[in-house]
Amino acid sequence: MNYQVVIADRYPVVLAGLRAMLTDKAEKATISSNGFEALSLVLTRKPNLLILGCNLTDLPAIQVVRQIRELDLPTHILIYSAHGENGCLQQMLEAGVTGYLLKTEPQEMVLQAVQTVSRGELWLSSCLVAKTFSLRQNKSSISLQFTPREWTVLQSLLVGKSNSMIAGQFCLNEQVVKNYVTRIYRKLGVTTRAGAILKAAQIGLFTLTNNAL
Repeated sequence: MNYQVVIADRYPVVLAGLRAMLTDKAEKATISSNGFEALSLVLTRKPNLLILGCNLTDLPAIQVVRQIRELDLPTHILIYSAHGENGCLQQMLEAGVTGYLLKTEPQEMVLQAVQTVSRGELWLSSCLVAKTFSLRQNKSSISLQFTPREWTVLQSLLVGKSNSMIAGQFCLNEQVVKNYVTRIYRKLGVTTRAGAILKAAQIGLFTLTNNAL
């Protein structure tokens, strides 16, 4: 997939590392160390994706996000941060970011997050998903007609368990678990785990907790 990306972060090593990582993936990767320049680049180039660090040298990252959304620009925003405090994460999601990625993630996950968010699909680092949402069963889950097994698999997705871990927990074949996950995605109208968690939160299956990560 060819896409244009703007990368904004105050640390040169982060900018250089991300641009090198995306050299063969993106059509064009432009870097910036401050918020005003990042906004200008997004306005003029209208990239598919903005990778945004939280600690810019001038504007707060949340202000950059809000201005982009107020201007109704088509650019998707991926926050790239060393921290995942619950308050910051919730604030960014409410402001309109499409993804939130921790800097501790390996290169493979960074590339997967970039590709996912550039398509407009939701992405969260799995540990953030596990620690940011609490689960409650209500009429929404009944209306979606989740089976008891699908509901327990959804609970396991919430706490960040892999398919193999879920299979071991419930003494199931891993392919069977994949089939359950696929059905859950279909019912929620999503294609990723983070998307499933966030969609479930939007319709009332999950609630944001107030615990710091």
